[in-house]
Amino acid sequence: MMKKFFMALALVFICSAAAVAQKGTINLVNKSGIDFYGVMMSASEDDEWEDIMEDETLDNNESVAINISDKTAEWDIRFFVNPDEEDGYIEFQGLVFGRATTLTLFIDEDGDLAYSLK
Repeated sequence: MMKKFFMALALVFICSAAAVAQKGTINLVNKSGIDFYGVMMSASEDDEWEDIMEDETLDNNESVAINISDKTAEWDIRFFVNPDEEDGYIEFQGLVFGRATTLTLFIDEDGDLAYSLK
């Protein structure tokens, strides 16, 4: 009886530990050939956007470290390509960083902005 109790307690502890937010840093690398005039992030379920570049540009072949409050959550990220247009950005939705340490931007074979997580 005690053995089952301790096994159940251990299972609860393991599940609770897995549910804890996993903070971390992601290195954002721009290999796209495009200069971005701003980068903003938001938790996917949130409408609040954070300017992660603090009004700086992310030029081609540059990188920046981004602090992520929960790498297990879904995130949306916007890359502004034209600061003069209200919708002059490219957005990726539902990114989960997990164990990744690098988000690399590149142009895919169709000529579209794409990313890889490693």
